[in-house]
Amino acid sequence: MVFKNRHQDRRGDKNPRAKFSESDAAYIISEIAKGRQQNSLAKELGVSQPTISDICRGHSWKHLARPWKAERADATRRKTMTPARRKRVLSVTGGCCAACGADVTNASWVADHILPLELSGADEFSNLQALCVPCNKLKTAVDARDIGKMRRRAKKDSEPRKESGLKSRGFSKALKKKFDGTVVRR
Repeated sequence: MVFKNRHQDRRGDKNPRAKFSESDAAYIISEIAKGRQQNSLAKELGVSQPTISDICRGHSWKHLARPWKAERADATRRKTMTPARRKRVLSVTGGCCAACGADVTNASWVADHILPLELSGADEFSNLQALCVPCNKLKTAVDARDIGKMRRRAKKDSEPRKESGLKSRGFSKALKKKFDGTVVRR
């Protein structure tokens, strides 16, 4: 086969269809990391919002680092769920769903973390349970709510408190309001 230069590295500036330079893409990533809205950034740069979204999600400019995709040091790594491990989890619960008690030996079931890894749960047998699919859906919804709440609190705690633009004038302690609506001096 004849080499026809089809497999060249065309990342970033080398791509003939690139709308941005590498420094522009890095600027977009840094602005999004600071909390800037994609729409305002798109208007500033004269492109559509989906173009900015593609950069944020890593669909374009994949080789650039994104701070929000960095692996957290405190996150527990998930171990592989081997067939032997699944069998052991099922035997611990006696072949029944841990939530509703239904028999799951012949039905589809999920090996679920009692305390999710995202909420500092360990990936050990003591933290695993067998759940039937409907119970797992309910528990997943509750876990997602709790994880979202934890992330919102962590974000709120990490950001400096914004000063309110409103200044209170208070009210004079020398005045009092009567029941009929008139204001008199004390």
